[in-house]
Formats: sequence, C-alpha cells, structure tokens
Amino acid sequence: KMTALLKKDSTVPPKAVLEAMEKRLETMKKNLAGQQVAVYPIHLAKGKAPGCTKRLIDAINNRGLFKAVAGTADPSLNVEGSHNEQRVLWGAAREFGKFIKKNPPRTDYALYLDYGVCGPEVKIPDGIKREASYVHLILCTKAGEVVMVDFQNSHHGDFKQIMPKTCQDCDRLALVRLAARLGK
Repeated sequence: KMTALLKKDSTVPPKAVLEAMEKRLETMKKNLAGQQVAVYPIHLAKGKAPGCTKRLIDAINNRGLFKAVAGTADPSLNVEGSHNEQRVLWGAAREFGKFIKKNPPRTDYALYLDYGVCGPEVKIPDGIKREASYVHLILCTKAGEVVMVDFQNSHHGDFKQIMPKTCQDCDRLALVRLAARLGK
C-alpha cells in the first residue's frame, strides 16, 4: 500500500510523456557533437554556489560531453517541498520547463541542477556538517520540453560509489550521470 501511495504522490508523468522524453534524448545523443547547453546556476539545499556552476561547466567541456555555457538567468523555481523526492524532482522539471519556455536560451538545450548539500560555499546557520542527500538533473530543449530527469540519492549505485559530501563531489556525480545518460 505504501509503495502505491508514494507512486501516486510522486507526480511522475504518464508512460507516453516518459517515452516522448526518451525520444528527445535519443535525438540529442545523435547530434551531441554540435549541441550547446546552457547550464543554469546550481541550487543547493541551503543557498547557491556560483563557483560550483563554473566548475561543472569546465568539467563538462573538459570531458567533451557537449559545449556547456553559463545560463543567462537564475531560474529560482517555486517547488513545493515534500517527503517524496520524486514529487519535488518532477515539480522542478515542470517549473524549469515553464521557465525555459518564457526565457528561451540561445543554446540548443538547458540544464538545471539541484544538490541536496550545504557545501563550504554556504554558511550553515546551525553549524552542523551535512553530507549530500541528493543530486537532481533536469535537461530541457530550448523550447522547454523536458529531455531528461535524473536523480541520485543513497539508494542509487553511482551515489553510493561517490558518496558526495561537498559541491565538488556532487559535480563529479552529475558528470558521471550525464555521461551515462548520454552514452559517453
């Protein structure tokens, strides 16, 4: 019963929408060499870390996944919190798609990342050191159509392998996930 309830509460789109996303991802993979992707400011559980975004852009370009450039605006998404991580993730995907439709980039695609970490760039009010709890990636076309939604938390193999504690660790995990999803 609990699994069914969580699935219903997750707001994961229907199968037809997921299949359309997979087709868009396949199209991107076929044309990857010439694609340019705007990477928007990375959001953290508590705050933002501009240095983190630049570091990830450099890592993507050094790895040759695609041509990454900085996004021109900060998509401060209004996503309702929930105990259900899938609900938060898919809510963010819908909000980011809307943001991109209203603010289309000059690139072919747009990438949004959210790290569940309070890294060294962020002052933590209570002073408690925390490890990362998740890494969310959302990739959209320049028209705001969702291409990829990917999340990692302590239940996933790549997350367990890296065990992220800092923004840099989350960058590494994001790079691993992007490479895996893009077949690189």
